[in-house]
Amino acid sequence: MATRVIDNKRDRLTTILVAPLMTCSARIPVYTLIISAFIRIRTSGASSPAGLVMFGLYTAGIVSALAVSFVANHFFWRESATPPFMLELPDYKMPRLRSIFIGSTPAP
Repeated sequence: MATRVIDNKRDRLTTILVAPLMTCSARIPVYTLIISAFIRIRTSGASSPAGLVMFGLYTAGIVSALAVSFVANHFFWRESATPPFMLELPDYKMPRLRSIFIGSTPAP
């Protein structure tokens, strides 16, 4: 749903293809359950097999997302060049002392 705001159709479709492959914090309990069901947990040693499998799952997600985005951009959609990314940021200003003291006083 968040890809609706991307103007370029090529970038939007690439994002839709890559988003399910990226790891997020919601997948940690799922990975933990899968690892605990199939991997024997050993408490000795710094690099347990469970930790290595967790690292491997995260690495596999990132590598597969990069591979799919590369294939999609270089083989599926060749017709147009992507415009450069422009991001407008607000003007940053130093805070005034009065604003700092007003924000730091406790509420009554």
